[in-house]
Amino acid sequence: MDRIAAAQRDGKIPDRVPAAELLALVIHLSLSNTTLGLTLDTPADHTRRRETITEAVGALLARP
Repeated sequence: MDRIAAAQRDGKIPDRVPAAELLALVIHLSLSNTTLGLTLDTPADHTRRRETITEAVGALLARP
């Protein structure tokens, strides 16, 4: 979390979401694509979810 906060202070990533919340969001999103989440899926479903997660994190880190 300290590195996220530092990156925000340095202007490398947006600071519209506090560092702790940003970390929690990224962790939660990444866990949604594990076997802890949906288990009745196909490899295509897994790939699609991974792409969605990547896009969501990218949107969180995008400049306004």
